[in-house]
Amino acid sequence: MSNCSPRLTASVLEVLLHPLNKGSSHRVLTAFVKCLTGANIVDARDLEDKEREIPAELMRTIRDYGRFTSATRVFDANGGESYGELSSSLTQLQLIYSLHV
Repeated sequence: MSNCSPRLTASVLEVLLHPLNKGSSHRVLTAFVKCLTGANIVDARDLEDKEREIPAELMRTIRDYGRFTSATRVFDANGGESYGELSSSLTQLQLIYSLHV
């Protein structure tokens, strides 16, 4: 995980371990990725359907991180984030999440 951003790691751990996250880990990860990248995680919807709604205070915490890239810029030939960097970040999020669950 040498390419993992300390800010990204700290951010995802903060939201997953937030005291208000009571049984909503899949929803929280989906919301976190959506807020950071604009991308939607489409697997595990069945698990999310069984979870509680994310409390408003926790959603504010997630939104406060802001977007670090957009999905449209990933494929922009004129620059922006490379697909490899985004893919690496999402892989790191998955690893961190798997350690939490």
